[in-house]
Order: sequence, then structure tokens, then C-alpha cells
Amino acid sequence: MLKRKFRSVYGAVPLVAAIVTMAPAAYAWTYQADGQWAQFNFGNWTVYQNEWGSSAPCTLYANNANNWASAGSWTGGGTKGYPHAQSTVLNYDIYSYWFVSGFNVSPPSGALYTYMYDMWTANQQDELIVVEHSNNSGNWGTQIASNQTIGGRFYSSVWQASNGSNNVLIFSPGSMRDSGNEDCNAYFKWASQNGKLHNNTLREVSFGVEPTATNGWQQFTTNSFWGSYGHN
Repeated sequence: MLKRKFRSVYGAVPLVAAIVTMAPAAYAWTYQADGQWAQFNFGNWTVYQNEWGSSAPCTLYANNANNWASAGSWTGGGTKGYPHAQSTVLNYDIYSYWFVSGFNVSPPSGALYTYMYDMWTANQQDELIVVEHSNNSGNWGTQIASNQTIGGRFYSSVWQASNGSNNVLIFSPGSMRDSGNEDCNAYFKWASQNGKLHNNTLREVSFGVEPTATNGWQQFTTNSFWGSYGHN
């Protein structure tokens, strides 16, 4: 089940992170911090450990918001946290702006996890989860659509659920991937046009992984990540 605690970041809203090329597979990390609430701020983006579902030892590494990793040893079921990179508060209308993003990740062998985009509208009314690669959790809530192409990607099913007071939409792809690009606004527009969105103002965007279990101490590496937006 894809559930998490919401941790927001506040700040000014100039242009979001620039595109970077993929770094080598091995990294000399500039920043390293232990603990479930470790974080690094990089201007318009903040990288969080956000280990809300566990108290097991874990380490957050980063060179910048484009290149970071989370490592830990997790056992049993249930989501252990959501290590992620999160934008500043944007607060723009989905029909007046565009937001595009891309990623490349290296998940560890034998682990159970879900890589995804987690995006919110104003006042945290809507949470849109775009699954990129999951070998772990099933969908939850009620299926509201099937066989949809959104932002150029095929989704076998779309689900609607509630995470307390939030309207949650989950986009489950027909095939998984460890790298790709996303037209983030396409999901909000699809939801709005299908009467499933409560608010048309995009609050913020994040990308990360929800680990459930690892094969000993393992690392989830974001080789590259970027996000950019502008006015139509």
C-alpha cells in the first residue's frame, strides 16, 4: 500500500533544477547523513530520507538534488519510508504552466520497492502517484480506468483511494522502467478532465522510492534526476 507522511518544503519559486547528464555508476558523495529524518537542501529542491515507517539504521547520500542515494537494511512487510527529492512549493495552475521531469535509477537486486513520482495540489487536496517501477505493492482503492495513455505512456489501470483527508490517484503502468521522462502536468489534466481532481493548482512535485525490504544493507541510487517548468 502506497502511504506516506507528508513533509513539505517552503521557499521562493524561481526555475526548478536544470537537466544533468547521468553520472558514473560509482560516486564520491559530497554529503552524507545518518538517521530517518536526514535531509539536504539544494535551493529549489530538497532531498529527504523520510524513513517514516521504520526506525532501522539508514544513510542518505547526495552530491546534489540530481544525484543522490538512500541505503539501509529493511525487513518484513510494509513501506519503510520515502527517500525522495522534492521541489519547493510551486502553486501554479495546471493549465497555465508546464512541468516536465526525467530520472535514471539503479535499484538493488533482490529488494522490494516502488519508484514513483508523488505530486500534490494546493492544500494537499489531491495526491497523484505515478508508478515508474514496482516489484512489490499491489494497487489499492477503487479502479476507475484501464488502458489509458497519459503523457505518452501506457497505463493498464488507474486507481482512486483516500489517504486520510486526501484524494489519491494512482497510475499503474503496463510495464516498469528504471529511466524515462514525464510530462507531469498530463496526469493532472487527465484527472481534471475526468472529474477526479479537487484542485487545479499544483503545489509540489517529488520523485523517490518506497522501500519495503532489502537483501541486507543495500542502496537505492538516483543516478540522475531533473525537473523543469515554465509558463505556457
